[in-house]
This record gives sequence, C-alpha cells and structure tokens, in this order.
Amino acid sequence: LLILSKLLEFSPKNPDVLNAYGYVLGNRTDQVDLALTYVEQSLMLEPNNAAALDSKGWLLYKLNKFEQALPYLQEAFEKMPHDEVAAHLGATFWQLGQIEKANDVWNRGFELQPDSPIIIEIKKILEVSVNP
Repeated sequence: LLILSKLLEFSPKNPDVLNAYGYVLGNRTDQVDLALTYVEQSLMLEPNNAAALDSKGWLLYKLNKFEQALPYLQEAFEKMPHDEVAAHLGATFWQLGQIEKANDVWNRGFELQPDSPIIIEIKKILEVSVNP
C-alpha cells in the first residue's frame, strides 16, 4: 500500500495507479468507501477499463451492494475473462441467491485457471457462511 501511495503522489491522474491503489486499499483496510473514490476516478479517465470495472464491482460487493456490483462485474468478465473476476462475479451471483449462475461462472474461471486459489477461497468462505 505504501508503494502504491508513493506512485499515486507521482502519478495522481494515472488510471492504473488510481485503480490499483483503490483496489488494494479496499481489500486490505476497512476504508472501502474511500477506496471506491479512487476506483471511480480511474473509471472517469478510462470508463472501459476492465480491471477498474472489476474493482468497482468488488468494492460495491464489499459494501453489500450486490445488485449495484453485478453489472460492473459482468462487464469486467466479458472484457477480461480472468479467474479473479470470475471469483468476484460468482460471489455476487451467490449473494443474490443465483447459485447456479455462481457455479457456472466459477467453472468458467476454473477453465481459465485450473485450481484457482481465489475461486476456491471465495467458495469456501461463502459455503461456510451458509453451512456453519
């Protein structure tokens, strides 16, 4: 986070730095609202950036705004099929009660990255929350 904050000082209008800082800040601290502002700044500069779309969707997910998160994550996965995006999208479908869609997306993620650790971890967390 320290390295990213230094990069942000030197490149405050770099969409990749803004997105990376926001994503890491939102995942490693409880400052999710602040993190979202950085990601939104990134999207203002590059509205079609798949990584930033994923970040915004995931941060909205972390704020329990699953309905709002879904379109960002769907667009991100269409633009950038990646196991981490599949993990995020699948988790959102799961939280919305769309278990079959969640499993379909996760399976697509496993096709991209067999034994994807992020998909395995998210599935484990969600399944434990349902079956403690």
